Amino acid sequence: MMEPIEEQPTLEYELTEWLALEPHLASQLTVDRESDTRSKLADDVADILLARFRDPLTDYSPSAWSASSEVLIQSYGRIRAISAESLLEKYAVAADCETEGLPSTIEEISRTAHCSDTHPLFDFIEHRATKPQMAQLLYAENLCDLNFVHLLSSVIPGVTGKPAAEMAENLWDEWGHGAVDKFHCNIRLEMMGHAGIRIDDSRLAAVDYLPEEVAHFNAYALNGAVRRLNLRLIGMMYSTEFLVPRQLRAVIAGWRRVGTPDREMQYLLDHFEGDVEHASGWVDSVIRPVLARNESAARELLIGALEHVDLLGSLYDKIYQDLTTPPIRGES
Repeated sequence: MMEPIEEQPTLEYELTEWLALEPHLASQLTVDRESDTRSKLADDVADILLARFRDPLTDYSPSAWSASSEVLIQSYGRIRAISAESLLEKYAVAADCETEGLPSTIEEISRTAHCSDTHPLFDFIEHRATKPQMAQLLYAENLCDLNFVHLLSSVIPGVTGKPAAEMAENLWDEWGHGAVDKFHCNIRLEMMGHAGIRIDDSRLAAVDYLPEEVAHFNAYALNGAVRRLNLRLIGMMYSTEFLVPRQLRAVIAGWRRVGTPDREMQYLLDHFEGDVEHASGWVDSVIRPVLARNESAARELLIGALEHVDLLGSLYDKIYQDLTTPPIRGES
């Protein structure tokens, strides 16, 4: 007689079990889910994950690998994973969409999402923003953009075949085809320098960035750090590759309008040209092969894409509000 298939525990069940072992985290997680104010827990998780992206050859960070850090990451990761489930209902997307049509579904979601190039932020950036305001936008997305190569690397262990080849090509681009001065993180820092922004990229801290950017970074990094959520990271990255070229048209036009020569924004130009190719490559070499191996992957890829557009929309809303709302009299 065939043995019945053991039902897999749900994320909600796993979280309950986890908090039973770590009860001191329960209040923090509850506050993080219900509060509109800045979350210390989210900042703490982001700082642990940022520390893991520092150069291990020159800057070993023991706290990033401690047992308590692992508990924090796994617990917060489960909260993020559960909350992401609700996005299917919020965006009225069927979780059981046909695998053949999934790439088109994600593209349509990305093209029509609140965070797309139709967001009022991009019209403002293209036509009215001052150079300091342009620099403010550039700075606001540092946590994700300066760490994109690390985020991509987090999902690569164990990947084989065409998906591995496509991701390797992406990494080769991010690493400037072997030229250190052409690393994408380095040409981004160079552009920031031209815009008057100086930062130590080896010491990024969550508290220096908008809570919306911290939430966006945490979703990326946790989907990479928690193995069972890796497919969501793939969905986020595919949506990113599809969105970026459309958004960058307005951003590049804005920088040119305020007098920035193309040689000072090579970072933007490289992504504008390269991400069009990457989007196509991800469909053929990553998304479709993943679905061919595992049809149930569609749901996870879809949730990842929804998570990306939802969090990015909140970030753009905040940036646009900050750029266009006059300061209250007496505030600097």
